Amino acid sequence: MKKPLFFSLIFSICFIFPQTNLAQCEVDAGPLKYVCVDKNGWISQDTLGGSPTILSGTAPFTYKWEFFLHVGRSYQVTASDMLADTTVANPLLVHSNPLHEGADKATVFTLRVTDANGAVCTDSQSVFFSQYAAIPDLTSFWIDQGDSMQIYSTVHGGIPPLKYSWSPNYHISDTAVVAPFVWPHVSTLYICEIEDSVGCINTFNNEWTILVRAVGLEKDMLPKGQVQLYPNPISDQSVLRVETAIQLPMELVIFDLTGKKVYSGPIQPNQDFPLGKIPLRNGSYLYGIFTKNQELRHAGKFVKGE
Repeated sequence: MKKPLFFSLIFSICFIFPQTNLAQCEVDAGPLKYVCVDKNGWISQDTLGGSPTILSGTAPFTYKWEFFLHVGRSYQVTASDMLADTTVANPLLVHSNPLHEGADKATVFTLRVTDANGAVCTDSQSVFFSQYAAIPDLTSFWIDQGDSMQIYSTVHGGIPPLKYSWSPNYHISDTAVVAPFVWPHVSTLYICEIEDSVGCINTFNNEWTILVRAVGLEKDMLPKGQVQLYPNPISDQSVLRVETAIQLPMELVIFDLTGKKVYSGPIQPNQDFPLGKIPLRNGSYLYGIFTKNQELRHAGKFVKGE
């Protein structure tokens, strides 16, 4: 006789005090991600988060993507430096970590979600940025016809292992190694393309210009310091000056990075030559200073408008 009374009491309690939904939210911030980055640190199209990001919980949800790294006394990096919007489920990733430390260092984003009942759930997503950087180096050289020299990739980065592809396949020992030997018979621009293990490709700032001079030209080059070019990169005010005891006119010859001659004209020793007034397109150039007998006395490089 007591059991019906007991169950009636339980029923009444449940009716008067409905059971609270104790279910917690569940979120998926997404799998491990590899992202290709351009030379300026920008990313074309990529997003964070799962598919779907929310696995359970009560709508509506609020999202907050977090990352924080403090360096020194004042510099810090947050998720806002890399994401277009830190308050959506699948934010657009627009920029790499400014303090990117290498291909083996992941940037870990934390996603914090709050549902309509106040339940909070978190998950994280690790991102590896594949980014390349160029080593500043002189990559333009004059060689005598018949000579050879070793060139090498001046770009590092990416996620190993790396694949190298040099072009053109012209008088080169191996197009698939990091540092091949070349012996061109004519002036040649060699370009190296790099592809890393996740398919990110680099084609910028990895080229060598080999200018070939005919056999028999003298190698009596002007000592360093006798040729002054300033300022460089070139502006309208830039001048080129050759300090030498040779009083005969010399010839200035300018080449673009394909080896094509874009300018030639006389230059007087011990006088400022208005190099910045030559109408050249923005870019990098090689130049040579020759005697009237076409003897090369100086070779250099400058940049216009960059």
